[in-house]
Amino acid sequence: MATITENLNKIWSEFRKVGITDDLVVIEYLARLLLEKVLDISIDTMVLIGRTPTNNKVMGFLTDHPPQKILPSEPSSIDIPHIDTTNIVSMSTLPRHPQDIPNLNLQSIQENLDNAINQAENIPNLYNHHILFRLSTRQSGGRYPTPRHITKFIYNLAQVKPDHSLADFACGSGGFLVERELTVDNYHKTWGIDISPEWIRLAYTNIALRKLPPLLRSGNALDVETFNKLKFKQKEYTIFDRILMNPPFGEKIDTKLAVGKLGKTVGSRSETALTTLAIQQLAEDGIAAILVPSGLLFSNSKAEKELRQTLIDEYHLKAVLTLPKDALQPYSSLQSHILLIHKIPPLLRGVRGDSPLTGEKMTWFFQLEKDGYSSGRSRDLTQKPNESDSNFPFVESVFNRQKDEFDYSFLDSHPKLGIKIFKNNENQLLGVVIQGLETTEINSITFYPQVKIQQDKQDKIIPPFLLVDTIPIENQKLCIRIPLDENQPDIVKNPLQLIQDLFKPKKNDPDPGYRLYSTAVKEIAIAIYPDTIITKESIRVLGVLIPSKQIIDKNYDLRPEEYINKQTETLLSNSPVELLTRIYTNQRQLTQNLETLFSRIELPPISTQKLPSPIAETFIPFGQLNPQQQDIWDKIQSQTQPYTNDEGENYKIALHFIPQDIEIEDNGEISDTTQRTLELLDAMGVIIPVTIDNKLYYRRVTQRDLWTNSD
Repeated sequence: MATITENLNKIWSEFRKVGITDDLVVIEYLARLLLEKVLDISIDTMVLIGRTPTNNKVMGFLTDHPPQKILPSEPSSIDIPHIDTTNIVSMSTLPRHPQDIPNLNLQSIQENLDNAINQAENIPNLYNHHILFRLSTRQSGGRYPTPRHITKFIYNLAQVKPDHSLADFACGSGGFLVERELTVDNYHKTWGIDISPEWIRLAYTNIALRKLPPLLRSGNALDVETFNKLKFKQKEYTIFDRILMNPPFGEKIDTKLAVGKLGKTVGSRSETALTTLAIQQLAEDGIAAILVPSGLLFSNSKAEKELRQTLIDEYHLKAVLTLPKDALQPYSSLQSHILLIHKIPPLLRGVRGDSPLTGEKMTWFFQLEKDGYSSGRSRDLTQKPNESDSNFPFVESVFNRQKDEFDYSFLDSHPKLGIKIFKNNENQLLGVVIQGLETTEINSITFYPQVKIQQDKQDKIIPPFLLVDTIPIENQKLCIRIPLDENQPDIVKNPLQLIQDLFKPKKNDPDPGYRLYSTAVKEIAIAIYPDTIITKESIRVLGVLIPSKQIIDKNYDLRPEEYINKQTETLLSNSPVELLTRIYTNQRQLTQNLETLFSRIELPPISTQKLPSPIAETFIPFGQLNPQQQDIWDKIQSQTQPYTNDEGENYKIALHFIPQDIEIEDNGEISDTTQRTLELLDAMGVIIPVTIDNKLYYRRVTQRDLWTNSD
């Protein structure tokens, strides 16, 4: 029997035969055919009198009332179905029908579609997980169906409950909206907005296939009029308990429209404006989970920086999660991140937080490495992810168990620690979360591998373990061993003696441990990949919990890599004298290597060169620049200054400039075009990046930068 993919390939082939090659068009036609298998769609006869029909009547929703009978005393008994306003939809809301396409073999398409349905779990699953992902590339406006393992992950992080109101202001194909189990009790609390009528039709299908009337609006979410249309049976929906969104990245917005809706300037980038909209439309105690690009986390542009300050100062930024680099492939190679934002009720502001002692707001920073799919564009999103090769289950468990009691706690000691152990349904170890309680902070965590020892003349296997060391409090510190098996953690009085007894290192041997973390932190999440034997390659620090004050001290930088220190080299257990001797020896070797290199290179004597150095006029971009790139290059060429040296020679010297100095649009922001052009010109070697006082500048290439061959 043919697979789902094989049946869909046959369908696509039929459309190709009649010249229809646009995947999005084919998907829309199939959406209509699937709808007709679930619902009864017809022309609304009430609008046919004297004019062209503009509406459809859609029946078969679970919310439809049963037919009503005319009283028996009437001359005849006929069924009169109850028609709700949600049953009458504009023709432009429904996907187009392929019936009028000349020479299209509709019968073959229907047969293969039925075969695909039989192979899938159900019709909604076929559409949401297979047909939509026949799209091979990102569409205009930065649109693409968000991979469903990502929508599920974000939905679970936001902890959406059945009675919550839920919205997506850039809903696309409706992936976030159908993650919830739609019922007759909550469908009217589930809203989607998208600026593209084409994608609204796809989202309509995704919800309607579940036999519930979709509540969607086609329009700009930044337009006040669009929000005025969010009504159901006279109830207006303007704020929501949960807002989930994957906005288009880097798209230009109508800045005047944004100011009218948001009440302030938010720049010109779509992700900044839509994230601002989301937090403004959050209900008290609501949560927003939003995908954003890297620039929003650290950009110095006014709009992005103000947004980050708002998230930290006025809201509770629960988490920033960096997704694996290929998580959005094959549609986007951009590194993407999830912001998990909580709107704290007014009465609890300044009181509620993650710190049980002070109530201070704390933020989790995660760097995820695996999502259950292979890397690159070849990943097959129609298949379910391999959860044993994904960090998502562990991270979801960390948030789900935030209010749970510790599996193990050391409260009688001072400092104090709490430990949670996470396992999957197969009882495999997923990871460990270690938390310093009260004023305790974790100082370091070291991994030690499995070792075989002799005990009572018999071999004994000691399982791998973590050694957790705290920062001293009143000259006391705590060291805990956490076995990575079924054994319980215990206090280690003398860590050095423990390592000596287990591993018996010789005098100059490196410490068998592998330092996972060595910076003071309140709470830390360590992931463990399932393996036969746990090694340092299968254990990772994924996340740390950081107080808001530390984020403010870093100028509101939200990049997880600023807070998560990567694994370092193996520790040494040698004495200070031996360590200094090794450092001295290594420095001697480095000096010898440098002397060897310099003996082979001869820089032009500085006394023979003009200072300051003239611009190397021959270094210009090669190839054909597009008009925008050419405008930027013209501005860079103006970043020069005439100079006359002591010999009376006149020439131009290079001035340092920052990206804002050459930005075409005068709005204080750095556009993607400017940033990419700078990267291109840098790669061509016609400009040089330089750092002055920890700030990045650029300048033109000068003659001093050129290497000359002394031969």
